[in-house]
Amino acid sequence: LALALAHAHALARACHPILLILSKSFPFSFIAYPSNSSFSSLLVLVLMFLVTVVAVVLGVCGSIASTVNGQATLKWIGSETQFFGNGSNWDHGQHPCDDDIVLMQTPSNNGKTVIQVNDAFQVGKLAGWDGSTYLYFAPTGSLYFNRPKTINENIPCLGAANYSVVDMGSAQLSVTFINLPANTTVKLTMNGKDVDVGDGSSPTKIDASNAELPIVFIAFLNGDHHLVSESKLVINEVSTPMQSGSRVYWNTTSDGYYGDGKNWNNGEFPCGKDFAILPDEPVGTIEVQGNFALNKMYIGGPGTFLHFDAEATILFTLGDGTAETVETPCLDAANITIEEVGFETLRVTVLNNPPDAYFAVEFGENGVANGTVGSATLDLKYNPEDLPLSVTVTIHEELHRTSQATIVYNEQPTFTTTTTTTTTTT
Repeated sequence: LALALAHAHALARACHPILLILSKSFPFSFIAYPSNSSFSSLLVLVLMFLVTVVAVVLGVCGSIASTVNGQATLKWIGSETQFFGNGSNWDHGQHPCDDDIVLMQTPSNNGKTVIQVNDAFQVGKLAGWDGSTYLYFAPTGSLYFNRPKTINENIPCLGAANYSVVDMGSAQLSVTFINLPANTTVKLTMNGKDVDVGDGSSPTKIDASNAELPIVFIAFLNGDHHLVSESKLVINEVSTPMQSGSRVYWNTTSDGYYGDGKNWNNGEFPCGKDFAILPDEPVGTIEVQGNFALNKMYIGGPGTFLHFDAEATILFTLGDGTAETVETPCLDAANITIEEVGFETLRVTVLNNPPDAYFAVEFGENGVANGTVGSATLDLKYNPEDLPLSVTVTIHEELHRTSQATIVYNEQPTFTTTTTTTTTTT
């Protein structure tokens, strides 16, 4: 402001001789009346006043502009009745905090906007207020101004969620949240649709094979008293989806054998054109016995180990179209049918049982029955009171080379008693 006044004074003094010359050049003009010298001096004073006013206005505006440019400036984009602490109402996705500049002018909505303050907040200053915007303070609400900047550590800020999205290949994405604040919950959307991320403590896998690009992720962090922040992340491209095969996930958190189908989500070990996915959380040691072939494998974070026996191998086809080979055959899960064949007797048939394999059946709470190599059927006794009956069939081709499938049998029995034959001799 002092600099602006100094410039205004210097400009007015510089204009003084010009006005004197004009007054002598036009003796009959208003400048020359009533006295050339006295009236020109009066005009100089008027000019000094006007220039000073303009300089002050420009100086103040410049001061505000520089202040706004030097601090974070958050603009209200909400409308009607909304919460001050909801980051969705601010253009930065999080509520004003610390020494932020708050622009309160609301969008034109042909009515008043009530901004509810339900908690304690601290800001640098408010600016741009209009006549249609009101602040409503709840009993728990307050607003502190940090001028000069004195941050109150007892008034926390709810920052935006920190998270990453990693492309694991074949259009499979992994979302990981980093250091989520205590006492908060997190919600994630992908292109406007909710994604289940639980409490955000574990990575979440997302199939983006059919997602429309660009993929827009928005993470909402929710605290107490309507505190919300949002963080946007845009993925412009993803890896090429698999054209065939399946994504097969390791579904246990303990040691196990690669070739045991029960350890995979579909009951079959990954094979042929499959894409095996091992989780980001540690699962221990995965034992590999024998020879296997598959398309790709994703191995998650530390704490997961693949241990190969002396002659064990895994061949990666890497999407070149190679399926199973004679040396690395696949083992499909059992195709099961169940029918009643007698009183409290069921017959389990595995339509795709390999000729050199046998299958075992687990049913009910403790029922176990084993078939024979090459046999496709197995009869078992059951109690109708156990219906519905869960039946799990495991095909055993070799040691730790198995597949597994489960179905539920719930047909009411048609055989109500045993059949006996009595011979009478006379």
